[in-house]
Amino acid sequence: MALLVLAACAEPPAKGPAPPALVRPPGIATPDYWRDVKPILDRRCVVCHGCYDAPCQLNLSAYEGLARGAHKKRVYDTTRLRLAEPTRLFEDATTVAQWRGKGFYPVLSEPTTSGAPPGPGVLARMLALKRQHPLPATSPLPDSFDFALDRKQQCPAESEFDDFAARFPLWGMPYGLPGLSDDEQATLAAWLADGAPYREPPPRAPAYEAQVREWERFLNEGSPKHRLMSRYLYEHLYLADLYFDDLPAGPWFRLVRSRTAPGEPIAEATSVRPGDNSPGALREKTRDVVATLGQRLGGLGAAWEQVTAMGLYTVHDLFPVLRDEVLAQAGPAALNGITWYCGQPPVQGGAIEIDLRAIRHDVHLG
Repeated sequence: MALLVLAACAEPPAKGPAPPALVRPPGIATPDYWRDVKPILDRRCVVCHGCYDAPCQLNLSAYEGLARGAHKKRVYDTTRLRLAEPTRLFEDATTVAQWRGKGFYPVLSEPTTSGAPPGPGVLARMLALKRQHPLPATSPLPDSFDFALDRKQQCPAESEFDDFAARFPLWGMPYGLPGLSDDEQATLAAWLADGAPYREPPPRAPAYEAQVREWERFLNEGSPKHRLMSRYLYEHLYLADLYFDDLPAGPWFRLVRSRTAPGEPIAEATSVRPGDNSPGALREKTRDVVATLGQRLGGLGAAWEQVTAMGLYTVHDLFPVLRDEVLAQAGPAALNGITWYCGQPPVQGGAIEIDLRAIRHDVHLG
């Protein structure tokens, strides 16, 4: 389901009445999110609204993304000149109130601050708009549909929806695709009219729990070698969706770093102050890099005393923190100094990278 994009050159029609809100179909019991609603969202919506840069940042792959809502800013904007604050679901905020503080607005019906009766919500109105104005029977679709990657997005809040619907009556959800079936529409309409109720997911089958416990035990072994191996696996698999090939197809898993011990609720450890390159943030990032290097040296059975060369890659001024956060930690290795390469780190997206070498004989040719 794509949430809204800007038409290229279609003339907006005359303003008419706002599309009706979804009305709860009679005779339908309250749908269950996990059993009834999520399968529809997975089947019809997450193909567009399932990733970090989804249209209007509306991520429908999880209930937390639906409750978070949408945002008018793009995730990737090549015209911006300043760093953008990251908005990673489950990482950069954990409550709806925190997301509202970051500029996200609701797409579900929420109580108003003025005390006025809440509206049906943007999602309900998008579905109703599609129902009222189905796709044209022509092929291909009219030029008013814009599917370009660099299209300008339209992300109306509920207070702006009447104007949006009058200008773009064909842009209901799913955008540019056939509407929901009668059963799908009735299920979502009933769920939204009932206040979009949610319950915690059902417990996993014992076989999956046993596999999770076994992998957590293995990845959290305390020896330096195991810590190094686990960090290596995490750095290569943290973007992947994982499954157990010896169990029936079912849940998918992510490999995460948690501040809590295995068996306790996960408190995900996120990157150190992403997007923030202020002096204080650079000091924290440098400290984290040096700590990681110490762990990796231990995992290799080595120590700082064996380091003969250090290389620093960054475009930021780290001179104020080099003595305290790098050279002081390096001990005797600091006597060899550090070579500063003023450029972007080899690892894309990082602000700072430091490499270490232990060389018995260093021969320069040419």
